[in-house]
Amino acid sequence: MSLNCNHTKLQLQDAIGRCMYQIFTATSTSLELIQYGEEVLDWYENPLVTNDSDSISQLDTEAMRTIGDLRTRIFTAAAAIQHDDERSRHGNDYASGRPKEHHMLLDPDLH
Repeated sequence: MSLNCNHTKLQLQDAIGRCMYQIFTATSTSLELIQYGEEVLDWYENPLVTNDSDSISQLDTEAMRTIGDLRTRIFTAAAAIQHDDERSRHGNDYASGRPKEHHMLLDPDLH
């Protein structure tokens, strides 16, 4: 959405919300994500947004909230990877929870 003087405050805020939603929750191609990101940067440079405290507040709030959500997702994924890594280092089979050596004794093809 290109911004011009004909857009109301509510239209600007709706556009900001839709764009942030597309970036952080919808399935988008890399090209679409780049386009949405460029729109966000354009909003920060547009006087229609920056001169309106409600719009800039929403833009900042949405950006911080979604960055916080991404940090949480990254932390959760990293913890899961670390947990899986620790299980594999201790010799447990992920699917059964039994030691790998026990599995190897039962399956002659693994020798």
